[in-house]
Amino acid sequence: GHPADAVDPLGRIMSEHPTDAHAALAAFTLGTVEAGSLRRPDRAARAFEQALALGITRALRADTLSRLATARRDAGDLAGARSAATQYLAEFPDGPRAPRMSELAGATP
Repeated sequence: GHPADAVDPLGRIMSEHPTDAHAALAAFTLGTVEAGSLRRPDRAARAFEQALALGITRALRADTLSRLATARRDAGDLAGARSAATQYLAEFPDGPRAPRMSELAGATP
């Protein structure tokens, strides 16, 4: 019920334990909170980027890429949205979000 209270603890997990498998999950969770409840797509995009850099599991990689593309779009970064959507399609061409990612990959300003 207090999503803003989760930001600092999740950030600490990521910064203090970057080699721990939970760090990538913390980054993914932070991105989800930032994009959803807090409506801060620029911060969400950074968190999803960090989740990828920290080695998010294959099971969450597609979801992370699609959320990254959406967050970048919502933050006004169409080039970044296209890039993330294109990466999603390269890795998950038949993924459940492929139609939406195809739209974002072809988006023009």
